[in-house]
Amino acid sequence: MKRPIWTKAIVVLFLLIVTMDSVGIIFEDMTWRYIFKPLITPTLLALYFVKTSKVNKFYVVALCFAIIADALLLNSSNEFFVLAVGFFLLMHLTYIVIVTNDIRHYRMKSLSLAAIPFFGVFVTVIFLVFHNMNLFLWPIVIYGIVVCAFSALTFYNYLEKKTDTSLVLLFGSFFFIISNSMSAIEKFLLEKNDLAVAIMFTYSLAQFLICVHMIRKSKDAYIS
Repeated sequence: MKRPIWTKAIVVLFLLIVTMDSVGIIFEDMTWRYIFKPLITPTLLALYFVKTSKVNKFYVVALCFAIIADALLLNSSNEFFVLAVGFFLLMHLTYIVIVTNDIRHYRMKSLSLAAIPFFGVFVTVIFLVFHNMNLFLWPIVIYGIVVCAFSALTFYNYLEKKTDTSLVLLFGSFFFIISNSMSAIEKFLLEKNDLAVAIMFTYSLAQFLICVHMIRKSKDAYIS
């Protein structure tokens, strides 16, 4: 079977898995969630391996952290939530390593300006949920700072290169900001899981776009 056919099959499978996980959220069926949610990131890992002959080990490690975090979030206890945040933190730190390896020159003024919109969103969200965070405050603050740093670097990277590939990465980090912001608002401000489907959709889209970026930037990527 040719690689383009494998690619289309995996993308369709990814969309199906995200849809089925959303169905599980809507109907509050944890059996479906236990089946489909842990498959979202491994499917992207399969897509990456199929499309790329020269594998970026940092990216593979980042996705492994994401797989563990997704599995931990299936447990609703606060302890598992904190552990999941820790693994997502490691994932974003690994993403930061990937981006910084692509940036050749740094201009601190431009980088600082690139960080403003993301840290603006972060401060706003923390302001909204601050009174309900209690012991979660510092883990969430540290995680939020790292996520914003990743997004700022992707914005700076795009401003420096102005390529379609760097734009895809920027959009990926942008949807991570949206997903994480909604997740914090839902957990610490809302009483119901009203944003759960939107959170998973934007999270899945963020991971997919970053995967597309990693495939495109590989010199030995197979072209469909």
